[in-house]
Amino acid sequence: MIFLAGILLELSLSSGVVWAQVDASFYGTPTNEVGLKLNCPIMLSPSESGVVSATITNTLNEEVLPVVTAEISGTQSTRQTLSLAPRETQVLQWPVDPFNVIYGRLILVTDVTQVTRTATFMLP
Repeated sequence: MIFLAGILLELSLSSGVVWAQVDASFYGTPTNEVGLKLNCPIMLSPSESGVVSATITNTLNEEVLPVVTAEISGTQSTRQTLSLAPRETQVLQWPVDPFNVIYGRLILVTDVTQVTRTATFMLP
């Protein structure tokens, strides 16, 4: 009987994680020019804090100035301009805690990166 209760508890937790992942896939805008990898905790307890990190990689052969805007559950927003040399990688981190919860159980994070390329011109 305890075994069955454990299986039901695991199924309910797993389905909650899958639902959150599907819901999060519709939140935010993907970026294509600069490599972006967003890492965040899959599950936190109601009193636990966590860290969301974004790894931004310049995949181009020229210097770029990405502007990274992170929005956490619509309650917290930060904007930062980076300077990335060709093939350089930089990691940004943002804390999340129970104050970022929306819809009763979710913390949604989106990271939008806009790229500005630098250009050098020679005048005649």
